[in-house]
Amino acid sequence: MTKITQIKQYIIYQKLTDKSPATLISYRSDLIQFAIWFEKINNTEMDLLHITPTDARQYKQYLIDLATVFRTVFIFHAHFCISSYFTGDR
Repeated sequence: MTKITQIKQYIIYQKLTDKSPATLISYRSDLIQFAIWFEKINNTEMDLLHITPTDARQYKQYLIDLATVFRTVFIFHAHFCISSYFTGDR
């Protein structure tokens, strides 16, 4: 079964549990992003039935690291925007 089929079946199951359309869209997007990460790291197609706790921990760490990078870039961007505002370097 392909990862796309697995993701579709998971979304269908979640729909039966009365999840909102916005939640279903988020789940689908998150699973696709996980699959992209998983396949890049493991050099193999993702299979939802074979995801391990280690895979989940590694992905969580990846997301934390990614959020840290985005936050740092945002801080520097905000700093330079504020600095240029006060110095008149617009």
